[in-house]
Amino acid sequence: MLNTKEIIEQMKAYEIKSVEERYKNLSEKEIKEIFDMAQNKEEIEFLKDNMDILTELVFGGLYMDRDILRVHVFINSSTDFEYNVGLEESSELTESILTEGLGICQSHVFYTDKNKLYEIAKKVLNDRLDDPEYITKYFGKDEVVRLWVENRTKKDVINQLLLTDDVERLLELIPAVAFTTSQGTKVYYSYIDSIYF
Repeated sequence: MLNTKEIIEQMKAYEIKSVEERYKNLSEKEIKEIFDMAQNKEEIEFLKDNMDILTELVFGGLYMDRDILRVHVFINSSTDFEYNVGLEESSELTESILTEGLGICQSHVFYTDKNKLYEIAKKVLNDRLDDPEYITKYFGKDEVVRLWVENRTKKDVINQLLLTDDVERLLELIPAVAFTTSQGTKVYYSYIDSIYF
């Protein structure tokens, strides 16, 4: 007869042994390095209160730096995001922000300068200009008539909007500072309402 109680005890012993093996070679130095990178009080408290995130950072296997830590803690501690992201996704987003000045995560755009938003704006406006609701947001009745009479293409109209209007306003962004990079660059973020993101 199968002794399930004994099997459960064996499973528990196996898990305990696995955990002990995992932490056997972990040094205090590795933990200290992560907390040293978390320079503000909120990040430190978040890591202390979220052992799953701290454990992921310790055993993530990815090269860890201050900027990746900032992105990872910011997204996973913010109520603006629907679900936690893994360390690999945070690392890829960080690289995109640092190299291109722009990144997208969970319908939120991260950017270092609003001039980085123009390519996204072209895609979003291309979609929105098929919707009468947005046309009336962007243009008055007289302007619509003039554009129609002049036989302007959608591409021309998009370029005109981008030249004459604020790109954050066109995208209906409500930018806030997410964090500052290790180089001192402010990174802004905002929800972006578009089928593309």
